[in-house]
Amino acid sequence: MRLLWERMRASEGMKPGALDHIKMHKLMARLSIPRYQAVGIMESLWHFAAGHCDDGNLSRYQAGDVAAWIQYADDAEELWTALSECGWLEAHDDGSVWIHDWADHAPHWLRDRWRKRGFVPGVSTEPPGNSRNLRGDSCAPLPSPCDLVLVDKVDGAKFGQDEIEETRHRAKAICGDVGLRVEEDRDLILKVATLIVARSISEDMAQQAVGATVRANPKNRRSYFHKCMSNQCKQHGLKFNQLLKVCIPPPSLNGGGK
Repeated sequence: MRLLWERMRASEGMKPGALDHIKMHKLMARLSIPRYQAVGIMESLWHFAAGHCDDGNLSRYQAGDVAAWIQYADDAEELWTALSECGWLEAHDDGSVWIHDWADHAPHWLRDRWRKRGFVPGVSTEPPGNSRNLRGDSCAPLPSPCDLVLVDKVDGAKFGQDEIEETRHRAKAICGDVGLRVEEDRDLILKVATLIVARSISEDMAQQAVGATVRANPKNRRSYFHKCMSNQCKQHGLKFNQLLKVCIPPPSLNGGGK
């Protein structure tokens, strides 16, 4: 059991000491839940942030959005309040809500991306990804075609290890959010994730398509998601089907890697 706990402490995303931190005990008491559930809530919250608001600003989402994603079955507002009261979330004067000490909890691949972009959580004014404020307005202007990397071919075989891990993470996030089937829809999922990492499409474009698909809850989610992605690309002067044709996901992922 001690070895298991040490591995949990060392796992990516779990800040050393977080497992036994007073805030974890407060969350357990506040929600009347055992430790494993409190740890699961926090790990799930950090995974949600890494895939959907990578600067740690949760203001784009409502309490119900986060609760639904982590599959929290009880009152979403109560969870949000508990996370805030226990110090896991922090409210800023402008009304935004952030993950406390996000730089310490974020996965290594995300920290590497921050370094490449010169982004410092809590210091930089421009978000690295897709954060929005409480009104739903983007903190940064929507990308125009000139902001994206327009190439004739997107070859994931040329990705470094950091880019491969980011592609893997984004593919899992898309799959989970849209409800696609990993094996049957692997090609589409991996290609969208690869295009995001290569900056051939923006993260916000994919998130808009994901949100539209979830809200519509269609019978054929793959087809609907594909249509939404096509519409998003069209708004930016891009052709989604053409991008899919020239996109080659990283071979290590396309071959069925987890």
